[in-house]
Amino acid sequence: MLDVDKHPCHDFGSGAFISVDIRDFVYLDESAAAKKSVSIRGPSVGSPGCGGIGPLVFRCQIDGRPYGIIHPDGVYAKAEVEFRVSSERVCKQKGLRVVSGKFDEPDHLECVRTNKKVAMKTIDNILVMETKGMADEIIDSPAFRSVVEEVRRDKISPLVDLTPFLPGHIQNGKRDMNEQIDQWPYFRSDSSLMTFLSLSLLVPLLTHLTRVSCRR
Repeated sequence: MLDVDKHPCHDFGSGAFISVDIRDFVYLDESAAAKKSVSIRGPSVGSPGCGGIGPLVFRCQIDGRPYGIIHPDGVYAKAEVEFRVSSERVCKQKGLRVVSGKFDEPDHLECVRTNKKVAMKTIDNILVMETKGMADEIIDSPAFRSVVEEVRRDKISPLVDLTPFLPGHIQNGKRDMNEQIDQWPYFRSDSSLMTFLSLSLLVPLLTHLTRVSCRR
């Protein structure tokens, strides 16, 4: 029996990431316009209503580190039937492909950008991903929202290291810090957040230098 709390279905027929579990979302746009922007239909789920649109994150672990597959415009469905669905087509467009093993060999999702792999399972002849943790544990912040935008614009992989966005995160020395900075897109020189932070620091500095110069 498929336990949807642990195993979202990786659906080859779905056009979006969809979940009836609000814990799969970091934040939601619950406006009337957002709710009317999608129509959910399917033979097994009927016609659920849309409760909002927002970053849907299916969390997993890779080599002991917390990762998540982010879909910036996930659909929060209101339905009596419980289901959590990731879209194979959306993943492929974003650079996550299914690599199938021979016969009973294991399958996995592979990121074509980073070569990171997410283990998958077959339960009741349904291809699923095993999740660990929920998206509502992720701390909403400008940095995380920057990552969501980078995923939306296809600048980075949707398979993201969530370490810096989870409660209790403590840097483990300079080496760990440098390794994580390399993975965090909002620290890159071309990221929108980095530009904002640079300007925030630069403008007061220039103002201060101008005042000092005028006093002289």
